[in-house]
Amino acid sequence: MKKITENCTGCGACLNSCVKGAIKFVDDGLFSHAFIDDNRCIDCNLCKNICPCNKNKSNNDPIIKVARLKDKVDIVKSSSGGIFGELARKVLQEDGVVYGVTYSSDFKSVYHTRCADIKDVDKLLKSKYVKSDLNNSFELVLKDLKNNKKVVFSGTPCQVAGLKSFLKKDYENLYTIDLICHGTPSPKVWKKYVEWLEKKENSKVVNVDFRYFNIKEPSKNFLIEFENGKVLNEVLYDTSYGRAFLVGLINDDCCDNCKFNNFKQFSDITLGDAWGVSTRMIGARIMVHSDDNGLVLPPKIA
Repeated sequence: MKKITENCTGCGACLNSCVKGAIKFVDDGLFSHAFIDDNRCIDCNLCKNICPCNKNKSNNDPIIKVARLKDKVDIVKSSSGGIFGELARKVLQEDGVVYGVTYSSDFKSVYHTRCADIKDVDKLLKSKYVKSDLNNSFELVLKDLKNNKKVVFSGTPCQVAGLKSFLKKDYENLYTIDLICHGTPSPKVWKKYVEWLEKKENSKVVNVDFRYFNIKEPSKNFLIEFENGKVLNEVLYDTSYGRAFLVGLINDDCCDNCKFNNFKQFSDITLGDAWGVSTRMIGARIMVHSDDNGLVLPPKIA
């Protein structure tokens, strides 16, 4: 088997596009990457042409704004200014759908899921410093778009680039959101870390929050709660997992050569923390504003 690209992010655009089933994902111990099965391949080169890592993206001309929600309850539910949650609720109120990341029931993995009910938005909120499993999200997004649903898709810059490549064309009813990304930690390492904590505390993990808002000690933003009532609330980067993430030890190799940073994102909106601003706000590449009727979705990027 041969690689499609040396810089594979594992977005799955090739896997979802190959009609011959010639794409196989191979596990290297930390991550899975796409390879071509020579026994099935017909040399059409569709996988190589659709791979976002094989495309050259010119720099965007960003409009940078700082904003946050006024509702203090929704702010605390989010990692920063709550913009993603408000956009999600806006689209769901208009009978649209939202794709975002949530935890598995045992908190040992994270994955993309389709949300069609406003009461389920909260599970998509907050940062999750683990690479998510996209499963069949791209195919579901395409189906929703063809059914004229308004769709919001949120993910890392490489995941959004993968979706855009898979779709092959722009859709006016699609809004894509990515984030200022520090890298994608290995889901296998996260699983092992949770299992180690459960063994250490002799109890199952029942809640995880990477961006917990501790009013008394704001730096202690990493929260894990256990079934037996024990609570781990530490500075993320004082933990072994946090330190490994910070220095890039458990990130995918492609993160060291990211093609989607420095304003080369494929998304409509990029969200990130606006450190240095006096209040907990959030920066966006595209202006999100309000009028007398409430939140207004941003204009599409040509």
